[in-house]
Amino acid sequence: ILGGGKIKDKIPLIYSLIDKVDTLLLCPALCFTFLNALKKPIGKSLIDDPLIETCKKIILAAENNDTQYIFPIDYQIAYDSLDGA
Repeated sequence: ILGGGKIKDKIPLIYSLIDKVDTLLLCPALCFTFLNALKKPIGKSLIDDPLIETCKKIILAAENNDTQYIFPIDYQIAYDSLDGA
């Protein structure tokens, strides 16, 4: 289970876990860059634009390694402001 807002800090950890775990649970706000890479709606939720391609590579590596990745289903997408209000 990984979460937090600074996806850049977690990229090396995520890469290192892909071949060691069966499932990765990526929690907000960490998941929004991954969701954007998958072309899922994220509204104005914060993402790390420079890491979108990296997230695509992680998703592909996970799929190639039969590692499941899960995003929470109870997150809030910001549409009117960055704080979701």
